[in-house]
Order: sequence, then C-alpha cells, then structure tokens
Amino acid sequence: ASSDADEDVEYEYSANDNPTCDWGVASALAADTPGAPLPALLYLMTIGTDPAYRKMGIAQRLLGVLERRASAHSRVRHLGTYLHVITYNDAARSFYARLGYSEVRRMVDFYGEKLGDALVMYKEKC
Repeated sequence: ASSDADEDVEYEYSANDNPTCDWGVASALAADTPGAPLPALLYLMTIGTDPAYRKMGIAQRLLGVLERRASAHSRVRHLGTYLHVITYNDAARSFYARLGYSEVRRMVDFYGEKLGDALVMYKEKC
C-alpha cells in the first residue's frame, strides 16, 4: 500500500561529491511518476580533429549530435554539457565559446603541477 507521502517524492542529484562539477546541483521533482527522468549533465571528456580535417565543421557537427542525443534520451533530463580545457589552449577555448560554452570555473592544477590549471566550460541546454 502506498501512502500520500509516497506520491510526491523529491529526487536530488548532486554533483557536489565530484570536484570537477561541484559548482552545480540539479534537482527534479517526480510527482506520482515512478521512473521520472533524472536531471543529468553531459560531460565531454575529449574531442580532437586530425589537423588535415580541421576547419571543416566536423567537431561542431559531432558535438551537435552528442547534445541532441543527450536531450533525446528518455531516462534523463539533459540540463547541459560541461568540459575541461587547459587554460593555455586558446584555440579550444575560442571554439567552445563560439558554440555557446561559457567559462564557469578555474580548477587549479587539474592537469598536475607541470601542465597546470583547467577551465570548466559549460553550455546550458537550449
């Protein structure tokens, strides 16, 4: 038997335990809907294009496909996409900025003392 208290259950998905994205907390309210989609952030770990094929829109199209697939996934509610980029990679920072990503946080020594800091870049789902 289910009680009225069971009908409105709040699910909280927190990124606070993950040092790479502890700047955000996502919450969803599942009202009488078992298996309601949970909020999720897509993490882009790495992407690269062979120098001979750069400036052809390949990476941009690939990111578009990833974002659309994340948004279409039935078991999660895609909130946005985030990634790390090393601070001195100006080409990558510019590329992601053109695609709507914003620099939201600096992570000191993310890549170790020799390589240095990372910037967290985030794009909210449109």
